[in-house]
Amino acid sequence: MSDNAPNARPRSVSTVAAAAFLLATLGGCSTAYRDLPWINAHTEIPLSRSYKISRPDLRQSPEGLRAWGRLCRTGFAYSPRGVQLELADASDQVVAVETTYGISRLRRAQRCTFYTVKTEWRVLADQHLHLCLIPYFGSSSKRCFGESGDESH
Repeated sequence: MSDNAPNARPRSVSTVAAAAFLLATLGGCSTAYRDLPWINAHTEIPLSRSYKISRPDLRQSPEGLRAWGRLCRTGFAYSPRGVQLELADASDQVVAVETTYGISRLRRAQRCTFYTVKTEWRVLADQHLHLCLIPYFGSSSKRCFGESGDESH
């Protein structure tokens, strides 16, 4: 359909301006993260029957660790309330916890969403990470893994 057709709708200037602003904003964010150094920290993720959590992309900024990844529903389940990232030492004792509730809710037909966790800590050579979901129902004060490594979420 050409722009001269009688049923063609004119493009709104505000729609084009909004799209340009969105692209400029997203480009700036990716550029900022792209310049941060990658870190390769061992990350443990509990198994889930209802979700598949991708290993996070980890980058170290002067303000702290930035972790982001993808979360996909594999069966019927309520959307999780958030994502919890734990920093553990060599003896598997949790020394820091950061929780984010900023993941978008999975709608009925939506399979995947993305998560981002920002922390104020650095991961040292003898430390590792635990990543888990905070369930929609139940306590959010549990660790990702129990003392013996059992899944608690």
